[in-house]
Amino acid sequence: MKRMGSIGLALVAFCLTVFVAGCMVEKDAGHNRARLIADKYVSDDMDKWVAVPNITPKPTTDSTKGITYYRLATHNVTPDNMDGFFALSPALFEKVTGLKLAAQNSPAGELMTLKSRKKILKAQDGWIAMPLSYPSIQKQGEGFAMATLSSDALIPKDMDGWVALDKETMAKVAEADELSKNTIPKKTK
Repeated sequence: MKRMGSIGLALVAFCLTVFVAGCMVEKDAGHNRARLIADKYVSDDMDKWVAVPNITPKPTTDSTKGITYYRLATHNVTPDNMDGFFALSPALFEKVTGLKLAAQNSPAGELMTLKSRKKILKAQDGWIAMPLSYPSIQKQGEGFAMATLSSDALIPKDMDGWVALDKETMAKVAEADELSKNTIPKKTK
């Protein structure tokens, strides 16, 4: 009888483990991020990660110059297709392209720090969770700065309104800038 009780207890513990594991948020394959699902729980390995609404930058094409660019906003998540893109401050982008950017009125994106074993609320369903990682900004003079983007990075407030360009477009812009002698100021310390 005692043996049946311990087998029953082991079976209950196993079932609880399977149930709880099925309720945890899982990481996306090949990424160090996860998509939050309402009513699931934050796993222990995601403790102190941050979560933001799943909003990615949208492309804009200027037909006169033939340039496609992306306007960045605070707490945008850099998607896979933007890995290796260059982010330019608005002043630098306007200087090297000659295009005038419209003022961006983006509200500060929400940011939540996750705690392990806490339940995901319905309002956070579909949000992206990841370790906090920002691009490194390289200042190149007064108002001129740039950064290289990597997938799964979060856009900081300092980069709100910046412009992202793919490698080919950046090469085209840099070549046109060199030809017009509209050179970028020397890097300052």
